[in-house]
Amino acid sequence: MYLRSKGDERDGEASTEDDKGKPLPVIMAALGVGVMTGFLGVGGGFLIVPALVLFSKLPMKLAVGTSLLVIGINSAAGFVGHLGQSELNLSLTIIFTIAAVGGAFVGERLARRISAGSLMQTFALCIVLVGIFLLVRNASALGV
Repeated sequence: MYLRSKGDERDGEASTEDDKGKPLPVIMAALGVGVMTGFLGVGGGFLIVPALVLFSKLPMKLAVGTSLLVIGINSAAGFVGHLGQSELNLSLTIIFTIAAVGGAFVGERLARRISAGSLMQTFALCIVLVGIFLLVRNASALGV
């Protein structure tokens, strides 16, 4: 859907009640994302952004920002939950964090210059490429 068309170009909030997501599908999508995150260790923007766009009817740029907040809260909870269970490589953590924060600032500036439709197409393409990479990497486990 997002690869072929520009999709919803709105950059602001949903404008009418009909445009807003219904509570039950939103809650079910959030639970599904939570289960996938806890069970498989996947989630983040990979699942949260599409869930917010499709079920909450949020515009793409608002969904990205909302996703980042959710990811931050989930990450903090996961970090606290794993404290004391394993050794933390502090120098690697600091280097990775600094690089990731720098990348986030660069990405945010790029997102300001890209339309919501183009952002959705780029995101969809990235998801397809990650899926192909994972299938190729895990082909032997799949029996291919």
